[in-house]
Amino acid sequence: MSEAEYTPPKVWIWNKESGGRFANINRPIAGPTHEKDLPVGKHPMQLYSLGTPNGQKVTIMLEELLALGHAGAEYDAWLVNIGQGEQFSSGFVEVNPNSKIPALMDRSGPEPIRVFESGAILIHLAEKFGAFLPTDPAKRAECLSWLFWQVGSAPYLGGGFGHFYAYAPIKIEYAIDRFAMEGKRQMDVLDRRLAQSEFLGGADYTIADMAVWPWYGGMAKGLLYEGGEFLSVHEYKNVIRWADQIGARPAVKRGRKVNRASGDPGETLEVAALRELEEELGLSLPPADILGVLDDYPTRSGYAIAPVVAWLDDPGEIRPNPDEVASVHRIRLDELMDPDAVSFETIPETPRPVIRLRIGDQHLHAPTAAVVYQLRELAAGRITRVSELDQPVFAWR
Repeated sequence: MSEAEYTPPKVWIWNKESGGRFANINRPIAGPTHEKDLPVGKHPMQLYSLGTPNGQKVTIMLEELLALGHAGAEYDAWLVNIGQGEQFSSGFVEVNPNSKIPALMDRSGPEPIRVFESGAILIHLAEKFGAFLPTDPAKRAECLSWLFWQVGSAPYLGGGFGHFYAYAPIKIEYAIDRFAMEGKRQMDVLDRRLAQSEFLGGADYTIADMAVWPWYGGMAKGLLYEGGEFLSVHEYKNVIRWADQIGARPAVKRGRKVNRASGDPGETLEVAALRELEEELGLSLPPADILGVLDDYPTRSGYAIAPVVAWLDDPGEIRPNPDEVASVHRIRLDELMDPDAVSFETIPETPRPVIRLRIGDQHLHAPTAAVVYQLRELAAGRITRVSELDQPVFAWR
């Protein structure tokens, strides 16, 4: 039956998957699907999230607070893989009964405080630390108005335009046209505001900018849903100016990387690896030089490391970018394959074994040791998973 012929039943019944990219996690009921506690680290803030636009709002805010010297904003970032349904664990549902990222547990006081919904988290942190939310009544109202504009508007951009343009199992002209029109109207709203003001709330950078930038800054730069050309985002000059200005902030650069499970939007893992290899080491490789990928390694600090393995006959000159690379190490194969090179320790802070890899007179720890260990195991013909290997406590932040 075509979409044009569909007649809704009198009572809708959930008897099949809805189709599309997220069909496996969509369901018409709330609550947990499985029992699993959430991990808890040592810092005041425990963030359970993913590096989506909604997740980036909070990590940008936390990084901005840390840049101001607020030690109480130190956080552990725990990656929640929504594609695998981790947001439906019993532990996550206790923090956010709506099963959406991000979710925050503020453990800085005598009793933990749960905060869910990204806008609520931004306000909680802004009020707690007295930053990025004006105290002047008029300026505060303007800031909060734009914050809640984003909360109300972004579902039309993401769940509306993004879903029907990029993720739906079939292309529906009416749905795409409807939400493309609304997406462009929203971009025009922003463009007109930013023609009058440096930032959304006025002359100062606030939580309103942090909330809007991952969604609409990303769209203005053509990074969301591969829909930039379709929506003619180049027309919104003021939004592009603002997006570039915020994107250049060091805390924003850090915040948008936390809990990321892939490269830049629109990139495959392999393309992201080749781009970063060139940016960080000055090595330009063709895609044919990639041998494959190893398992993701979720770090204690909230990053998901996705190792890509390539073969270089002659790497030529390696030119490390000092802003990105602290040091480069060459490991001989005989050192790597030494049966005494790997050890596993038990520590009281975690039930997971802590890996240590000896190379020469140095010891490597996870995440590097875990990634290199899996490569070594693969070279020896063994399939070994490493996501359950832990880092030493000093590397948890």
